[in-house]
Amino acid sequence: MKISVKLTIALLAVMILTVSVSMFVCHFRPLISSTDWTASMNIKSQDPVTGEVFHLLGRSDTLFIRFPAPMPEDSRGYTWFSADTSRKFVAIPDWPRTSPYLHFNHDKAIGVQVTDGKVNDDWQSEWAEDGFSFSNPRRIIAITKSNR
Repeated sequence: MKISVKLTIALLAVMILTVSVSMFVCHFRPLISSTDWTASMNIKSQDPVTGEVFHLLGRSDTLFIRFPAPMPEDSRGYTWFSADTSRKFVAIPDWPRTSPYLHFNHDKAIGVQVTDGKVNDDWQSEWAEDGFSFSNPRRIIAITKSNR
């Protein structure tokens, strides 16, 4: 059986493209919208705000939570939070990137733990069977498993 030169070149191009895209996606791991979790935030003297929950492609235990832009009077306007449900770890991440798609560089740590002294905002976190919550004097954030 003889394979033509054009077919060989086409197959080689497809293989190179597949490997390149796979390496790119592996390093800049996409954030996928999660239907397994819901997020809400109560800020002092305001109506509750619903957030979006994402997980890393291939890592359903690594969550990223995005809330709408904070109110101008909120001096520490947190928009993104991250959590590792397997290690019971809640953090303030370096924001995920949106170009060319919503992604997080998987080589980075998922953020600075909210209870770390660097954050200095009196955070506390609590873990339960059906989710977790974390709070500081100005806000309470609850992440719960969705009822499916």
